[in-house]
Amino acid sequence: MSKITKSFNVYGMHCKSCESSINHELENLDGILNVIANHNKSNVIVTYENSLC
Repeated sequence: MSKITKSFNVYGMHCKSCESSINHELENLDGILNVIANHNKSNVIVTYENSLC
């Protein structure tokens, strides 16, 4: 089992509600361990289990 953390640029996030929506949707995917969306930086940092994603 190997954990991988990646950062993705996500354009179009305008508020905390956008962050919450992205966090909620990604956390429901198999293998996702952690999600941090930041609308100020327009990015999402995702930690996931490599063998499950």
